[in-house]
Amino acid sequence: MQNIKHGLYAFSGDCSKGAMGDTSDFIVFKKKHFGIIKQYLRNQLEMHLHSAYKHYTEEPFTELVQKHNDLGNLLIDEGVFQHKWHKRTEWVLIECDDDLKPLGIREDVEIIKQLEGV
Repeated sequence: MQNIKHGLYAFSGDCSKGAMGDTSDFIVFKKKHFGIIKQYLRNQLEMHLHSAYKHYTEEPFTELVQKHNDLGNLLIDEGVFQHKWHKRTEWVLIECDDDLKPLGIREDVEIIKQLEGV
């Protein structure tokens, strides 16, 4: 399966530069997983928007957190994420060049090609 020309860039959290290492992870994923990645990123944004008003204990927020956990587990099962620390990272979708490096990112990154999965 051909890789899409985008990847997930770790901009905050465990797998971003300065957290657990000196580089940010950049995951190049397969096109067939773009749908679940869109769901994951939308959910991440919804959690941010909801938490802006500090409604952490309200049911809609706790449901978003549970969905985020479930989607993250699915991404691990599909070989997009490699471990739990990828779930504890915030991601942004970035286009990559022919060498699979993220466009517009000047710092060194750890390029991770998606695992084969199931």
